[in-house]
Amino acid sequence: MAKKMRAKEKREKKKEQDQARYRQQAEEAKKAKEEAERLKREEAYQKELSLIRKEQEQAAKEQDETLPKKKSKAKAAGLKSTFTLTPDRLLMTSFGAGNAALLDKHITGEEITSVDENSILSVTSQDATFQVSGRTVKNAVVINPLHLKDGSTRKPGDDLIHCRDKLEIMYFGRKFQDNIHIQLIYNILDIEKVLAVQVNNIVFSLNNLLRRSESEYTDLIGYLGFTDDYETFRRKNRGGYYDLFSELIRSPQMRYFGSTFLAPQKCSEEDWIKYEEKCYHLFAILGIVRQATAHGTKGTRAQIYKLGPEYDTRSDSCRVNARRDLDTLYKERVHELNSGFLDKSKKDLTILFRAFKADSDHNKKALVQEYYEFVVLKNYKNLGFSIRRLRETIIARETGADILSDTEYDTVRSKLYRAMDFKIYLYYQEHPEKAKTLIECLRASTEEAEKEWIYRREASAVWNNIRDVITKEILPRIDGTYIKNLKPDSLDPEMLDGVLISETAHSFSEMIYLLTIFLDGKEINDLLTQLINRFENINSFLEVMKKESLPTNFQKDYEIFAQSSQIAKELRTINSFARMTQPAPAAKKALFEEAAQLLGYLPKEKKLGQYLDDMLTPGQKKEENGHGFRNFIINNVIESTRFKYLVRYGNPQKMRALASNRKVIDFVLKDIPDTQITSYYNSCKGGKSSYSPDMRESLAEIITGLHFNDFEDVYQANTDDSSKKEDKERKKNIIRLYLTVLYLLLKNLIYINSRYFLAFHCAERDAMVYDSKIYNEDVLRKDRACFSKAFIEKYPPNKRAEKYIKQNFEHADTWSLRTFRNCTEHLNAIRNADKYIGDIDSVESYFALYHYLVQRSIMDQFEHDKAKPDKDNPDTTIISEDRVEGKLLQYFELVRKHGTYCKDFVKALNVPFAYNLPRYKNLSIQELFDRNHYRPYSGRDRGMELKSEEDS
Repeated sequence: MAKKMRAKEKREKKKEQDQARYRQQAEEAKKAKEEAERLKREEAYQKELSLIRKEQEQAAKEQDETLPKKKSKAKAAGLKSTFTLTPDRLLMTSFGAGNAALLDKHITGEEITSVDENSILSVTSQDATFQVSGRTVKNAVVINPLHLKDGSTRKPGDDLIHCRDKLEIMYFGRKFQDNIHIQLIYNILDIEKVLAVQVNNIVFSLNNLLRRSESEYTDLIGYLGFTDDYETFRRKNRGGYYDLFSELIRSPQMRYFGSTFLAPQKCSEEDWIKYEEKCYHLFAILGIVRQATAHGTKGTRAQIYKLGPEYDTRSDSCRVNARRDLDTLYKERVHELNSGFLDKSKKDLTILFRAFKADSDHNKKALVQEYYEFVVLKNYKNLGFSIRRLRETIIARETGADILSDTEYDTVRSKLYRAMDFKIYLYYQEHPEKAKTLIECLRASTEEAEKEWIYRREASAVWNNIRDVITKEILPRIDGTYIKNLKPDSLDPEMLDGVLISETAHSFSEMIYLLTIFLDGKEINDLLTQLINRFENINSFLEVMKKESLPTNFQKDYEIFAQSSQIAKELRTINSFARMTQPAPAAKKALFEEAAQLLGYLPKEKKLGQYLDDMLTPGQKKEENGHGFRNFIINNVIESTRFKYLVRYGNPQKMRALASNRKVIDFVLKDIPDTQITSYYNSCKGGKSSYSPDMRESLAEIITGLHFNDFEDVYQANTDDSSKKEDKERKKNIIRLYLTVLYLLLKNLIYINSRYFLAFHCAERDAMVYDSKIYNEDVLRKDRACFSKAFIEKYPPNKRAEKYIKQNFEHADTWSLRTFRNCTEHLNAIRNADKYIGDIDSVESYFALYHYLVQRSIMDQFEHDKAKPDKDNPDTTIISEDRVEGKLLQYFELVRKHGTYCKDFVKALNVPFAYNLPRYKNLSIQELFDRNHYRPYSGRDRGMELKSEEDS
């Protein structure tokens, strides 16, 4: 019996062993299969990724662009920031929603602890570095900020000018061990940098509309401020500034900024004075902000944050009234937007009610509110991914979606795409977990090809969910006839309760709205997105500081930043509606004159004024006034954003002189990618030719030979005559090419000028923080480079750089440094480019062109100042050849002789920035200056150099 039991036990044991072996084999087979499938998916993924990379590289090559840089692995892992809390303690934060920072790890020496159970980072210490891993990205290497190289002159968290302690006292009233406060402070300084450039350009554009000659040019807006109230300003008319102001606001050219500053017609004297006073107060705010950022001291720079009611005083009536008019401007704009929403959107909403089966009052109200947030607040732009990119990917790649790009929908395309985007937006509102997953995937991607793969995968999933609604419900209703005959549903204003934009905002936010009135769409977006980013960063720092029990109390001048979260929200709202301004009424004759001047009117038997009178006389038949010539010029020139930019920042007659210069036009065309050149050539010439190098020469001939009169016989009315249609389209494209080339030229020159203006802004700001005694007006008048000299003496760079910089100090001239600063602040070189452009030998880059214009402007100013008495010493002139320092006269001779800029002159002019060696080199050396340009200059730099014995 015992033997039988043992045999049975053996059989059962063997059976169990066999079963365990089978299970292990099955598990191994399953794992092997899963691994094979994973490898197959990975191989397919890498193969698709490789194809996407090739597509993107080819597209970038055709457009002559560079692909975005790869994201760091640490950012992809989820690491937002590493802060120093004390000299031996660190804090790591990870990305939260939007720009929020989540406390993740505390690090003390080798000890690493998670802040809470929601930490997403895995961190190990490796002495000089940390290894950081996130949900998908592993082993990213991050530098330990507490591990400094021996001999370092900067303590952890120190700033470039070694003024961290002074800055902390200025903004918070005390010094700190952590480096969070100083990072917050530099975000505030970045806000001032953003404002400095934009406001300076706005002020220039307003002054420019007076169309004064060089000798008559006056900085009208820079003069205005809170010094005089309106009555005093008007009555005393100091220096004739009131007369200039009145001329400006009556100017038809103010129409370029929309209807906000459009002078009322045929109004009473009382109404005119009210309008004039409003303009004066709002322009005074511009003047305050401009002077604070361009010339401000420690006290005056804070003026841009002190427009609110807490700074009102009885003795400062101009400030009180200016703030009142600023409040009114903002309130009226928001009220107009809110009150007109339902009326403007009633047909769109009715279509959406029927497409989405919103039958009940509750569902309709919910949809109206969602649509308001989508259209007006543009909440879809803050999701963390691009709805537009998803829509474009769907149409380009998904089966059945190609119908959305059919030409039959061209007339209603904007409505169609808006409805589709709204449906995608609602999809993610209903599935927030899918939005969260998509955001995390995009954040973990390190290159553009990975992002594209994610968008393609997501687009397929979205299309499967929304296809029926789009194709069966929305598409049939987005039809011209259907929309025309549609009777909209009645809409109750109460439907919008709780979502409407507030008609009040912080005075700083209202001031930013004022700036947007003078900017175009791209400029508005650049300004607002940069400001929003800085204010959200500041709020993120404050939240981290509060959680770490660090002080967050600002000094009085900067208490505004305690409200950074609210201001960021208000700026987002402004960014959503700032471009939705009311257009100005029909163009006046003065705007046609500027269009004619810009396009090069050729006087025949009539002067321009008489010519336009005859062409634009109301009541004449089309056959007698150029077959719709008036409407053609309005639609294709005056209403063009390119034209508005050119006449805001340039003089139409002077811009025409630039357009006639073949060397300049050849260069701008050379800088445009071949694919775009081919498109321009075929649209202007007619045909479907492949690219040829001769195309640029042909386009250059069109541009330099273009005249306003060429368009007087265009046939604007509808016609079945194909030749007339083709002629009209060809002329529209010629105008588009012409305006685009001039726009690229002017835009790039203004961009370069902005970098120098910003460098002066930073140099003066840094000097005041470093030592206010060294940079007062008396010292500045004598030597603009005094701060750089003092800083380098105390904190010398390496010996080679120090010798190089000191040599440029010796070659510099104090008079030319002051002149260079004035030139950049008032855009003198660009404003008078037509005077010098004819003498240029060749144009090799925007950098070279700008510096040639600047150096010629300085040379002209030298001749002017040689004959002008010095106001501080009437017995002498401002400058004379026997009082010139450095090598200024030799630089002048090189510029005259070679017809190009002098490289050594650039380095001498830039010595005020030499305390910051990277900035100095980036502004002085063309290859470094242009390194982020989509087409880096690769030819021979023709700038002339002086070679001294020590150089050799």
